[in-house]
Amino acid sequence: MGASIFVIFWALAFLPCEGFSWWFVGATILMMLVCDFFTWKYHKDVNAKTMNSDLLTVAKVMKQLRDNYKKWLKYSIAMIAVWFTWLSIEFCIRLKDWRLAVVMIIALLIGLAIGGFIGLKMHKSVIRNAEEIISQIEESDE
Repeated sequence: MGASIFVIFWALAFLPCEGFSWWFVGATILMMLVCDFFTWKYHKDVNAKTMNSDLLTVAKVMKQLRDNYKKWLKYSIAMIAVWFTWLSIEFCIRLKDWRLAVVMIIALLIGLAIGGFIGLKMHKSVIRNAEEIISQIEESDE
């Protein structure tokens, strides 16, 4: 959530000053708000009250969280691909020097790879934790 707030303020403060289109700024902000909404939606039932409920409820919530995270991955990758392509086009238009644009796009790809690696680790951690809770509940039922 903190990262998305940073990106929203960055998009509003930096991108227009650097010549990026307001359409791209708006799309960036919208993308971050959509990510925040789904993060909230997926985690709203994961709270102390639910986790202290009966085991069936906890297992159900964890299975739903795990399944939602697995589905979200394909949507988020598609969304990032569209956003990154648009960002690259904006850089090409703004810079007007294809060599500099290529250097910027390569730098952005490196940043995307680092961010993607961190994001995938976090994604896998949520799924792994949910599966551990589910397996512990299933073992206790036996």
